[in-house]
Amino acid sequence: MRLFFAICPEGDVRLTLSARRLEVARLTGGRPTLPVSLHLTMVFVGNVPQKRLLEMKMVASRVRAAPFRYTVDTAGCFATARIAWLASDQPPQALFDLQKALHDGVRAADFDVDRRTFRPHITVARHITDAIETYPISPCSWDVDKFVLVKTEQDASGVRYEVIDQWPLIG
Repeated sequence: MRLFFAICPEGDVRLTLSARRLEVARLTGGRPTLPVSLHLTMVFVGNVPQKRLLEMKMVASRVRAAPFRYTVDTAGCFATARIAWLASDQPPQALFDLQKALHDGVRAADFDVDRRTFRPHITVARHITDAIETYPISPCSWDVDKFVLVKTEQDASGVRYEVIDQWPLIG
């Protein structure tokens, strides 16, 4: 199964970001992601055998990181990857601390992890045809007080995400 750790907007924040994803998708000619799929990937692990799922959960249970406020105030794209995103112009240090704790824990448990530089963003459109310059948007913030482990499922209808478990941020 393909797994990743993430933080997810909820409630009114998800609704606001969902509306913004449609605006950005229109500007980029991309296919908007589903509102239920909005998340910020902290660590992408990839394929993990079912028999190692408990180990992955143990890694998460040992993470100690403080809650933080995340503000989405920027839209842009990764033209080569053909995705459009929403992000923070100045992400809080606590976001990077959480990402490092998760990344280091996953590696210490001998799981393969994505080694690319962490570039925090929420993907809002895929298969974009028109690249855009990064631009400011009206800020939308949420208090991040937990992180989740997500399983990716793909079939003929597309990609679906299922939250397997969650852990509170305490620190």
